[in-house]
Amino acid sequence: MSSIGGISGQTKNQAREVPHGPNGGDRVRIEGNFDIAASRDVVYRHITDPGLMARCVPGCESIEQISPTGYRARVTISVGGIKARFNLVVEVTREQPPGLVLSQTRGEEGSRASMLAADNELTLVEVDPATTRVSYTSEISVTGRLGKFALGVMKKKVVAMGQEFADRLREFIQTQALPLAPQPAASVDAISPATQMATPPEAIRS
Repeated sequence: MSSIGGISGQTKNQAREVPHGPNGGDRVRIEGNFDIAASRDVVYRHITDPGLMARCVPGCESIEQISPTGYRARVTISVGGIKARFNLVVEVTREQPPGLVLSQTRGEEGSRASMLAADNELTLVEVDPATTRVSYTSEISVTGRLGKFALGVMKKKVVAMGQEFADRLREFIQTQALPLAPQPAASVDAISPATQMATPPEAIRS
């Protein structure tokens, strides 16, 4: 739960086992949704900004665009006392502004000790003109030294990462979307007598 400027939102997410993944392994599916107090166009513009994603994705150290639809990222993941740094390539496979982004993530540790693959779907639905519901699903497969951990451990990890991502993204966008407080206009009565004496009458009237 986070609250910005009186606007609050709660992330609903869960993870479950998806059998018969690539190479006969199992995958973890994470799915969830959360509301952001901003229009769908505003949320879509932010959510497709690589710089913002680098700030919101837990463990993301860097991200760069390598093609019109491709990105390279470096992400550190810690599971069961093991810290792994992944070099990832994210390819946007379908984009339908401002409501849908499909992507694939593939990568490995520098030593190839672990391999990661994920298929991702992100949808934005207008709840009302000032509120957008962000829904996401991701089927994740990790093999190698991180893949040895039980699916229960992996599910807890990916759910926690999804929660942290949602909280960071919501906080940033809602903070940016807050309107600036109007500044009170100066009145003639608020001008000091000394200033009024030094100011031409026509300037005060204007």
